[in-house]
Amino acid sequence: PDHKKLTFIDPDTLTVTGEKKIKLKIYSISYNESRNQYIVGISGTYDFAILDSKFKVVKKYKGTDTGYLRQGKDCDDNYIDFAQSGGSGNVIVVYNWSGKHIDTIKVDKSMEIENIFHIKNNVFITLHYFGNYVHRIGINDKTQLKYKVKFHPNGGEGEMKNITVK
Repeated sequence: PDHKKLTFIDPDTLTVTGEKKIKLKIYSISYNESRNQYIVGISGTYDFAILDSKFKVVKKYKGTDTGYLRQGKDCDDNYIDFAQSGGSGNVIVVYNWSGKHIDTIKVDKSMEIENIFHIKNNVFITLHYFGNYVHRIGINDKTQLKYKVKFHPNGGEGEMKNITVK
C-alpha cells in the first residue's frame, strides 16, 4: 500500500530481506540488466521515470494519455512497454528509452490485461477474468511498429514524399 517503498524478497525463501524508500510514488517497476536501470510507472499519471541502480531518478518522461487503466509494465534493451486496460479493450503502449512514444498496440483479448513480461523474443501478458491466465503474444505483435521514412537525394535531383511503413 506504500507506493514510495520498495520491498525486497529472497526468491528462495520468500522472506523480506530489506526495504527502500524512494522519492516517487509508483505503481509498477521493471529492471533492465544490460542498462542496470529501472523503469517505474508514476502513480496517478501515464508518466514514467528511469531510475539508476541505487533507485535515484535519472529522467522523468511524460506518458501518452490513452484513457485506459494503467497496469503492469516491462522493458527490454530497446523498448519500454506499458500494459493498459479499459472498457473498450486492452493496449500495450510502447516507448523507446529516450521516452519517445513508438506505438499503441491493440490487444484483441476480452479479458482484462494485468501485466506484461518477456522471455527472450516471446512476449507474455497476464489476463484476469475470474482467475488469471498467461497468454503468449508473438514478437510480431510487438514489432509491428510504424516508422516514418524520409528520402534524401544525396546530391541528386528530385524529391520524394515521406512514407510511413511497418
